[in-house]
Amino acid sequence: MQRILVVLLIACLGLGLAGCKTKPPKTEPPPPASEVGASSQANGAGGANAAGQNNAGDDETAGPQAGLLAKRVVYFDFDSSEIKGEGTDIVGAHAKYLATNPGRVLENMLSGHVDIVLHGHEHQSHSARYALYDSHKGDIAVIGAGSATGMDTKTGCDIKRASFNIIELRSDRSVWLKVYKGAGTWSAPSWNVVPGSTVEILNSTAIRRNRFLRMRTQRALQAGAAAGRLEETKFSEWQRHVTLTSSRDAIVADRRKNWPIAPSQFWFPVANETGWPSLPEATIVVGGQPLALNQPSFRVSSLDEEGTHSFFVDFDEQAATRAELIDTSFKWEDGILLTESDLALLDRQTATGLRKDGLEFVAATVPRDLPLASLTLTTTFPIGYLPGPGKVTVRFQNTLEVGSRLEPDLALAERLQRAGHTLALTIPYPLSGYRYAIAWEPVAGPGYQSQSRDNLIARLLSADSLKDRLLGTALDTLAQSEWHDELATVSLYAPQRAPDSDMVLLKRVAYGAIEGAPPTEAPSAEVSLQISGSTRRNGFYRTPWWGERGGWLREGGDDAEALEQGMLADEGATLVLPIWPSTREGPPSAIVRIGLRRLPSQSEADLEEKLAETYQRLLEKVEVRILHQMAE
Repeated sequence: MQRILVVLLIACLGLGLAGCKTKPPKTEPPPPASEVGASSQANGAGGANAAGQNNAGDDETAGPQAGLLAKRVVYFDFDSSEIKGEGTDIVGAHAKYLATNPGRVLENMLSGHVDIVLHGHEHQSHSARYALYDSHKGDIAVIGAGSATGMDTKTGCDIKRASFNIIELRSDRSVWLKVYKGAGTWSAPSWNVVPGSTVEILNSTAIRRNRFLRMRTQRALQAGAAAGRLEETKFSEWQRHVTLTSSRDAIVADRRKNWPIAPSQFWFPVANETGWPSLPEATIVVGGQPLALNQPSFRVSSLDEEGTHSFFVDFDEQAATRAELIDTSFKWEDGILLTESDLALLDRQTATGLRKDGLEFVAATVPRDLPLASLTLTTTFPIGYLPGPGKVTVRFQNTLEVGSRLEPDLALAERLQRAGHTLALTIPYPLSGYRYAIAWEPVAGPGYQSQSRDNLIARLLSADSLKDRLLGTALDTLAQSEWHDELATVSLYAPQRAPDSDMVLLKRVAYGAIEGAPPTEAPSAEVSLQISGSTRRNGFYRTPWWGERGGWLREGGDDAEALEQGMLADEGATLVLPIWPSTREGPPSAIVRIGLRRLPSQSEADLEEKLAETYQRLLEKVEVRILHQMAE
């Protein structure tokens, strides 16, 4: 796992150049560790940026660019720690500067957004965390190491004084410290953790924040912003809300603030192994005014990832800039798995990642080169489908690492909030190039094991005459409706398991065509409900299986899409109706399929208008009469 830390290693000048000294260097000893404190650890980041901060006329106390402080290299002989000649003066000057300018050195180090400073000043074991009131500076951890030999200048080495640090980079990207102390003798030593020494020196939020500030500072300076005006640059933020529907669609609404855009278009990738994107909408505000946009569209992405598309919106060319606000939305049809039975429909040969592990998720990937101040992910579930508290995890993935996958993040999971049927997660300073996700185990599904449902299915699949009576009832109802002229076919389907598989098939158990109507082909005798990739294959058969009525219109003569969905070549519209024996719970016992033709005198707009006004009422009437027939 990639770790992003900026660590300064400070030899602490004349005090730490030797691991176990036998004689002091030829210079006046610097102040003891208790006086130097953070100043000795802060030189590495601040030296190059602190010029002119102190008495410029004194070689030993001048700013880091003047006199001896401008020299940063000291040579000593091979196999020796003794400092000779000018090196003694250079070391002494730096030591004095550190001791007399701790605040400025620390401020410069924080301004450089250093994560950790490691030092060995007089072998004093200690750790501290520093921050400034300035919100544009980060946090810094300073860790002093003891002596692994227990060295004391006057008395020599002693194992009882010996100690060393272990710095642990945990999977949630927090940093922890353990101090080990020596015991026993040098011939039979033992090392034990000092009680109470295991501490978190930087949490994952602090690490992400420092990285965000480093990236933001670098970008601002590249753009020409003065270092003293960085606080005036605005943060980029991203909010993504996903509304899940019982028909297994996902409505994705994004709000991006202070977002960079190209001169003539805005685009971003969207991906899902199942379903397909539709209904793209966008608003972009620049300079307080919304841009005039062309209609957004989806294009198949050049990325190799299955199910990846790109959301594109074009506008009149202008200079590359930042938009104060970008609102986008789209619908991912048949894109979500809400129940365990939905997972059973998934083609396991095409499933990857979390879905292969039986999990569903929503995610957002932070752009590689854009530092974000915050990412908010919210997901709203339909009633009855919200997973329990122990069934939800928060995950992350470094997309820049080949072969990486979404892994649990316990620290971020503590930030997950529940409100009604909504899960909400706000991630401060998300890492660029990382994908963050809310993942969950789909619920079992209400009422899946129903005796009355199973009994009705068994009767429909047998030689029982019930299926013919139900088909006749549907045909009579439709023939007496305002749709009698357009009516072409009515089919009745019942579910069954595929041989040697848990996959659900719909078997056509009854079929009828309208007398006197032009001849038409019959719908498929057997339909697979398998969810396979991003295709629309038999898409509208899954809608009633998931408990929803549906109506589809052949639009613009797009035969390929209509046929893939399950329409017949001569149909202008198709309606589907789920049937339950009693309560509307779980998958239905039967599905009624109604094929409608478009009359020569009808335009596509006429048929669409008539469907919008009447088809729900028509399906309700058919359902009621079928239920009465089943009760007789």
